[in-house]
Amino acid sequence: MGEIERAHQSNDFAEVTRLQEERSRVLNTAAGKLERIRDAIERNRPNRTLFYCASRRQLDAVSEMLRANGQLPRAFTAEEDSATRQEILTRFSSGQIPALVAMRALDEGVDIPETREAHILASSGNPREFIQRRGRVLRLAPGKTHARIVDYVVVPTSHGDYEQQLVERELRRVLDFAASAMNADGARAAIWHILDRYQLLHLVGEYV
Repeated sequence: MGEIERAHQSNDFAEVTRLQEERSRVLNTAAGKLERIRDAIERNRPNRTLFYCASRRQLDAVSEMLRANGQLPRAFTAEEDSATRQEILTRFSSGQIPALVAMRALDEGVDIPETREAHILASSGNPREFIQRRGRVLRLAPGKTHARIVDYVVVPTSHGDYEQQLVERELRRVLDFAASAMNADGARAAIWHILDRYQLLHLVGEYV
C-alpha cells in the first residue's frame, strides 16, 4: 500500500470518528431534553430518582432545576472518592437524598436497587451500555414493586439519509426498552407517529 493511499484511509477514519463524536454530542446535548426534564421535575417530586447526564454542563443544568424546585440533589461522578460515593449511595438508598445527578460513574458496576425512577439523557447506541443503565433501575429492593424509566429521544426536524439512520438507532433503543416494560403498548404508541414518518413501522415486529 502506498503512502498516499494510507494517508487517504487515515483521513477517512479520522473524519468518520469526528462525525460520530459530533453525532453523539448533538444527541446528548439537545436543548429539548432539558425542557422536558424541567417539566418532569415540576410534575413529579423526585424520590430516589436518578438522572443520567452526558456532560458536566448538562449535570449542572439539571441540578439547578432540581434546586429551583426545592430539591437538594447530589452529583455522582468520577470525581468523588470511594468513601464519598458510598455515603451518597447510602443516603440515596434511604431516601435522604431524593435525586442523584450522575455522569458516567454509574456505568461502572455501582449497584443501587432502591432507585425508583431514572431519566436517561445520555443516549447510547451501545446495547450493553443501555442494558446496564436499565438494570441499575430494575433491580429488586424491599417495598419496591416497579420502576419508571424515561428515555429521552432526539428526532431531527430535517429528513435525509443521516437523519434516517439516527432516528432508527434511537427508536430501536426505545422499542428494546418497551419490549420488557409493563406499559409496552403505551410506549410503542408514544413513538408510533415517528415510526410511521420515517417508514420504520416494520421495526416493531423485531421487539415484541
